[in-house]
Amino acid sequence: MRLLVDLFKQEYFDWEVDGQLERYLGGFEKWPWRHPKARDVHPAIRLAGHVYLHVAYDLPRGIAATLSDAKVDDLQFPPGGRAAGLVETLRRSSSVTPRLPARWLFLRVSPAFENTLQSKEIRELLEEIAWPTKLVKVLWRKQKDALQVMAQWVLALRGAAWIYGELIADADESQRRDLVNRLREAIGNAQDVVLHRHCIFSMKIISTPLLDLAPAILAGLLAPALPAATGVGLVLLGVGFWLWRLQRQRREILAAIDDLGRETFRALASFPPGERPRPSEPQPQLEMT
Repeated sequence: MRLLVDLFKQEYFDWEVDGQLERYLGGFEKWPWRHPKARDVHPAIRLAGHVYLHVAYDLPRGIAATLSDAKVDDLQFPPGGRAAGLVETLRRSSSVTPRLPARWLFLRVSPAFENTLQSKEIRELLEEIAWPTKLVKVLWRKQKDALQVMAQWVLALRGAAWIYGELIADADESQRRDLVNRLREAIGNAQDVVLHRHCIFSMKIISTPLLDLAPAILAGLLAPALPAATGVGLVLLGVGFWLWRLQRQRREILAAIDDLGRETFRALASFPPGERPRPSEPQPQLEMT
């Protein structure tokens, strides 16, 4: 299990050199990807996309690498990357993790994994990444927690990742590369569906559209000609409209994080109709006692 943890970390570092992930990662920076009018994606949605990719794509490949003699190329580790080097070291030692003890250990650490996701440190990290403005943090804390939504899907993806990793490990050598490619493409399709379905762009205070603050601006221009109460009312109207947009964006972000987790899970848990990976050799049957 220690080897799997190390490999899982190295796969994350390899994102910088993995050209096959360029479109997915770039799409969570600006959307539509490489479009002349692309806009910044909200940091909370970007974080969710990265977490889901790491669990749904990197974890199954790491599991397959530790449970079988699958080749680096078949698992689509970038050549010369850290993960590829670690797997090559594993192969030279001719070490393959025993299947049944690994399953039990993977299952037993689930509660600790969930506690980590719900910890104060992770919560503060999410707030710093996604909500750099103190006012926005306060408003967000009064609502449903995005971290809870993300954590639920991460736990579901983690369980499915083990199953998919075993499928890759047990598949015929000629099928392993296809299983990995198909998984990556399905996760990319999930990204397309969700980012097209939701409003996922950042709304920064310093770049708030002029229309949002139009009542307040108008009040400032007409203040000398209007009663004080009217001017104050227009200012409050402008601020209220901005807060309404902020709350609407909060709901949209929660929906997008939830939807992205659901679509990613479907990508990990589904095969094309009629297709199943063929085992490379007979697998031992578990005896029920």
